[in-house]
Parts: sequence; C-alpha cells; structure tokens
Amino acid sequence: MQIEIKMLNVNDGDAIIVCLSDSAKHLVVLIDGGHKNDDKEVIKQLKPFLTNTGKLAPDLIICTHYDTDHIAGLLGVIDYYGKNIGEVWLHHPGISVLKLFDLLSSSYNPLAEPRSLSLDQRSEVHMLREQLSEANLLVEGTLVIESYADLQKLVPLIKSYEIKLKEPFFGDCVLADWPELEILGPTKDFYKELFPQDQSISDLIMDQAMYSKELKEKLKLNEKLLTDACRYLDTKTKDKVTKVNQASVILLITVEENKYLFTGDASLESFLNIPAYKNKLRNLYWLKVPHHGSHNNISSELIQTMSPKYAYISGKIHFDAEVKDCLENKNAIVQVTCIEEGHLIFKK
Repeated sequence: MQIEIKMLNVNDGDAIIVCLSDSAKHLVVLIDGGHKNDDKEVIKQLKPFLTNTGKLAPDLIICTHYDTDHIAGLLGVIDYYGKNIGEVWLHHPGISVLKLFDLLSSSYNPLAEPRSLSLDQRSEVHMLREQLSEANLLVEGTLVIESYADLQKLVPLIKSYEIKLKEPFFGDCVLADWPELEILGPTKDFYKELFPQDQSISDLIMDQAMYSKELKEKLKLNEKLLTDACRYLDTKTKDKVTKVNQASVILLITVEENKYLFTGDASLESFLNIPAYKNKLRNLYWLKVPHHGSHNNISSELIQTMSPKYAYISGKIHFDAEVKDCLENKNAIVQVTCIEEGHLIFKK
C-alpha cells in the first residue's frame, strides 16, 4: 500500500490531503480546509488526486475542530463537490449555536442590538459584552464568533447534500474497507469534560477570546535559544490552550506498520487522554505537529515518546523554533510550510 500526504501552505491553518492506494483501491481524505479564502486552492490541489483515482470527490472529509482556520475553507469545498462526497466527520458543542447568533446579531458584532431575546438571553448578552469590553477583546471575540458562524453554516450544508455526517470519537467512525484509519481522540468522556451540557455560551466565547488575546501579545522568540532546545521547550511558560483545540480529532493511519498521526490543534492533555496513549503514540513514522508548531501543545517527553522519523508543521505565527529544534535533536526530519514557502509533499 502507498500513501501520499500533501500539506497545503495556508499560513496558520490546516488543509491536508491524504491518498491511500492499494492495487485498484484508493482512498482520498481531506483533513481541514484552511481559511475562508483557501477553498479554491484546496479544490485545485485535490483535482489531480481525484483524477488519478477516478473519483468525483473526496471519500472522507474530516474537520478536526471548528476554529475558523480549519473549518472556513470547508464551506466552499463541500459546496463544490456536494453529494459526491463520501462522508464528513465533524464535532460540534452541546449548546444551541443558533442562540449565539441571536445574542450577538447576524453581523457577529458584540455591540449590535440584540433581537427578539428573552430576559435570560438579554442578561447573558449584557454580561458577555461587559466581559469582552473589559478584556479589550471585541476584535478577537468577533473572530471567534466567525468560527461559530462557519459551523452554523457547515452542518446544514452537509445535510442539504445528504452527505453522511458523523461525530468522530475514540473507537468510533470505522471506515468501511479501510481499517488503516483509527480515531484516537477525543474520547466521549474527555469531550464531555470540555463541553459540559450546562456550559454557558459566554464562558465558551471567553475561553476562545482570551486565547486570541494571548496570541496577539505573544513575544517573538529570542533567536539565540539555549543549547538544549528540548529543555527550553519544557521550561518556557505555556499559555492556555482552548477547549475547542483540546477537542481536536486525532487520527492515526497505519500503513505497513508505519504510523502516521494527524493531530489538528490537540494539546498535551488531549494526548494524555488517549487510552494507552504511550503505546498508541510510540515510534511514529510521520507526525503532523499539533497547533502549527506551537510550544504550548507539545513537550520533549511527548516528542521522545512519538520519536517521529518525519515531522511536518503547517505554521507561521504560531510556529515556535524550539519545537522544530527539539524534534531535530531527537533525529526527526522536520519541514515547515512557512520556511519552505510552499506546499509540503510526502510519499511512501
């Protein structure tokens, strides 16, 4: 069996094409779709894979999580291929997404006048606006809200084309005829911990928005790192990772005993919550480094466990040099989209 992976250069977003070929049998998978304006490039890059395998659309589309740099481009992709798509795997929180847009209006502007709200909803709007204003997060909050807008549009779009839609959890979403694919995370229990049924929308938005602020204020790395990049990686203060990122789908593909791991924006806690995680993650052949190479989502111990032969990073703003250096110190061959300034291709 052969595998080809194409990681598209969509800055700090993810759009990854995976093609498995076994004699006359082929599987084309798209993992995430990048930003809103990346859909045309994703479609362009999918075309040769589909032509070469005689397919009209991807067999499987996975949205690892609904941050806008992963989900927004999928709207155009799914609308383009429509009913020819095999399946879509996607999570969404256990809250009323529609309520969010009633709270903040169709323009997604926290300052807009709420429409047709109950007394409780008006109270929540008032509290949310105060929180966003006090934290100076109106711009970042609006960006966060856009990811919910994408989610709100995407699910009905998938259903309108009658595409099979599944929520991927550990041990679920087995793809017919392709046992090589395995969902490692999140487990249903871990997901419920991240998104309890009684969680308020304002809490969820603030969780996302505060992270946006931390990113905006992030200092550039001192180019003169410590001699031991792995030690620097572990001692550097780690910022908060959002619950949405922690809930990223973690996909393992095993081809002829070689393990290929796709991680979305998963956090250290996400990996620790994989049942028997050390066994599952040990000695990877190929790794999609989590969260665009951010130091917040990985440690030297995890890198040592994974020991990937190849590590690919779709990063720019989030990318931290010590992650790359630590991986290379552990003998990984590392490629980064912002350094290569182009799409990354891996074949075996």
